[in-house]
Formats: sequence, C-alpha cells, structure tokens
Amino acid sequence: MTHYHRLIIAYSVLLGIILLICMLSMVEHTTHYSSSNALVRSSTNSPYTNDNLGINLPWLDLHNGVEEYNWLNEKYNSKLIDKDLAEIQAMGITKIRTFCQMESLFNFKDGKFELHKKYAKNLDDFLTKAEKHNISVICVMGAGNYEGEPKSLDGNFRWELIKTPAGIKVYTDAYSTYIKRFSSHKNIIMWETHNEPYGSATWSEAAKVAQVTEDQIHEYLFQSYKTIKPLVGSTYVGFSDLEEREQPKYQLFSDEAKRTRLVDDSTDVYSLHIYRNSADQVFDFSGVKNKPKWVVEYGGYNYYDPQAIEHPIAGNSELYNTEANYTSTVDISNKLVNTGFTLLMPWAFSSNSGMVVHNPDGTHTLLKLPLWMKEQIKI
Repeated sequence: MTHYHRLIIAYSVLLGIILLICMLSMVEHTTHYSSSNALVRSSTNSPYTNDNLGINLPWLDLHNGVEEYNWLNEKYNSKLIDKDLAEIQAMGITKIRTFCQMESLFNFKDGKFELHKKYAKNLDDFLTKAEKHNISVICVMGAGNYEGEPKSLDGNFRWELIKTPAGIKVYTDAYSTYIKRFSSHKNIIMWETHNEPYGSATWSEAAKVAQVTEDQIHEYLFQSYKTIKPLVGSTYVGFSDLEEREQPKYQLFSDEAKRTRLVDDSTDVYSLHIYRNSADQVFDFSGVKNKPKWVVEYGGYNYYDPQAIEHPIAGNSELYNTEANYTSTVDISNKLVNTGFTLLMPWAFSSNSGMVVHNPDGTHTLLKLPLWMKEQIKI
C-alpha cells in the first residue's frame, strides 16, 4: 500500500468519525416522539410542572358512556373515582378541580338547606382518596347552568334565592355549615363558591327565568366570600368565570372597571375560563397583577355553531376534537404561562372524550393532550 493510499484511508476514517459525531448531535437535539399519537415533546426547558399544570376532574364517568354531573349521591362509585385519581397521579398531576355542589349534599326543606349525612360521607371519601394520591382539589360549591325548577339534592343552584338578602343568607348559612364540615380535609387549595356565575346569567335558562342581575350576583358572591374566608384562613376562596375577548359581557377580568365592581372583593384569585382556538384570540393579561392568575378551564371552542349564528366566531366543538384541541390548548398554554398565570387546568379528564377515553373495564386511554401534559411534567 502506497503512502498516498494510506492518506486516503486516513482521511476517509476521519471523515466518517466527523459524520458520526454530527449524526449523534442531531439525534440528541431533535424533537422526541412518543409511540402514541406522534406526540411532540418539548425541549428540556419546559415551563410546565405539577405546580402550574393541573386538570379538571369535574364529575364521575361511569365507563359505560354515561356521565354523572350530580355524582355525590347514590351514583357515587368509590372504586371508579379511585381509578380516576390513580390515573391522574400517574400523569404526574397534583391539582384537580371538581364539582362538589352544596346542593348535592344538602336537602332543601322549609326554606333552608340541611346536610345529608350519608352523601356527606361520599365527599369525605373522595377528598380522602385524592389526598392518598397526593392530589389537591379546587372544590366547586355551586353551579347553575340548567333549565326547569330546581329539586332538593339535584346539585343545581337556586337562582331565586339570591334576589333578596334573606335568600342570600340561606346560602351563606349553608356554606358556613359546608366549610365547617369539610375543612378538616387539608388538600383543598380553593373553595370555589360558584362556577361561571355571571356567565350563567346569560345562558342558563333557570337564571334567565329568574331574571337575576349582575348586582344581585355580586352581592351573593361578596357575602359568600365574607362568610367563608374567616373560616379557612390562608386557603383561597373565590369564583371562576368565562373570559372572552370578542364579547364585552364576558370581559370580567380584562376590564379594570368590571374587576373593581364585580370581582375584586369576592375572590382571592383571578380565576378564568377560556375557550378559544389560538393564543392570538386571548387577551394579554401581563399587566393584570393584583391577584394570582389562574385559568381553571380552557381549550378549543366549546360550542357547535358552524355558521356563527349565536357566537361571534364559528365553532365546531373543537374542544372535543383530539387534534384540534391539542393544538389550541398548547398554543394558549404557552401564552398564559408567559403572561403570569400560575395554574392552568385544561378541560377535562372526564366529560371530554377527545382527552380521555373511559374504557368499560375501568381503565383509561389517554389521548394526545393529556399525554403531552404527562411529558411536560416528567421533563
């Protein structure tokens, strides 16, 4: 072999080594994919942790195609809820938001609420199981999106009561009993007095029939906050509501005047719901700094209105479409975390088959967004 040939071989080996190093470098820095849904994993500098990324577990899915909104009564299933909580824990999530309506646990009789002792034990069981799985809970005490007349123990808010001071006192007395009964559970991160109180007044048939006003809703929220806060100390108390840039009636938190008049004295947290398809549709809240900022419900459009007849933007229920909701939620999440929000909770572990499939055997199939969440928390 000539000296020339030896040089050629040496240069070839050197070139091969250089190419190998380059390929290994590319593998190290490329985007990773899971074997399911071609899931994109972010860089190791993910801003998401189990402290700022939670999830809604609003109510019970019976794994047979049926959801139970009023789930803390005879429909309560301790084994199924434990499996839900175990799956959420396996995702790395430590914070959930759940509907634990006072009206599901208290009889309404002779103009006042009375605790149902048997059903109260169901909430005890749920909160104890959540603590076993190292999960803290936002406990939603009231919700009023329904039609018809409320019935005792149906889980529905009684709008007529809050139209008078005496009726509001019926509620605050019941909330005082509720808090004293369940505050021994130390894994409550917020006592949420009401889900979408102002928003519900515009879309709940029961609220519209009652013709409640913003001022009446505010007085109820304010008196509820005043009643509960001294009983729970540093634990957060407040409510959450819809925020939407396109419609002024849903701009409670982005409008300073409305925040001052309707929000600030009734909550410890600015707690929002946002259902939009992209981050550029979301108000920039970076200048809002008076209180902690959370988004406790969010995702793609949560309505079906393809011709934009009842909404300013056409929607095709993207919230329940696995791919569309994944794209929307990740985009919105990045904006929120970069503008000072400290807790983000997509909708939802139950009540969204585009997120999680509840299989007949009691197991779960996590789809694209919850798998992404799991990967973020693991990083």
